[in-house]
Amino acid sequence: MNLDRMMIIQQSDLGSVNDLDYFTPDSPCHIYFVCRRPRISIDKSGFFMQNGYLHFEFKIQREDKFDSLKVVIPNHWYSPDLRIDTKYPYNAFEIIVNGQIELKAKAAVFLQSMPFTQDREFLDLEVLYIGQSYGVDGARTAPDRLKSHSTLQNIYSEAIINNPDSEIWLALASFEQINLMLFDGRTKFTDQELEEDSIRFNKIQRGI
Repeated sequence: MNLDRMMIIQQSDLGSVNDLDYFTPDSPCHIYFVCRRPRISIDKSGFFMQNGYLHFEFKIQREDKFDSLKVVIPNHWYSPDLRIDTKYPYNAFEIIVNGQIELKAKAAVFLQSMPFTQDREFLDLEVLYIGQSYGVDGARTAPDRLKSHSTLQNIYSEAIINNPDSEIWLALASFEQINLMLFDGRTKFTDQELEEDSIRFNKIQRGI
């Protein structure tokens, strides 16, 4: 089996998965991973513009301590009237340009798209649970099942109590089967097999 598609989201995003048409009937999502990683938030006070660049500051929580991460990107909007807006718990933010919302992003997802040169281990996902939806005709896909999944709710409850410095993330995946044919030059065929292959080949040539 080979990984075909994967989407990393949070539970609040499950309702929009089907609208994105990322998974298809030929490549449905039936496997899901429940994961966690450090809680990441944006520090609004650390944002500023300078010389055509946007400067962000993020906080990575590890127990009761916070590591600071600074990120600089070009100002592709080329406007001095640009600001960010974020609300508690500051794990998501908006970029507002000339009074219009130009970008909505979760802090962790935003950082996933950045080409870091430093260590990215804080974005690694620790797998807590692997599940599969009912993989039969007419079955619910993983996004549908996770909307009311008891195990997922238990993991969230435990995380709130024991790991408030972490966030729960869902990795939705689809796999495809790969068929391989090997020619090793040593396989021996019987006369009957060779004759049958010759008949099939002739039929293909004649379009039968």
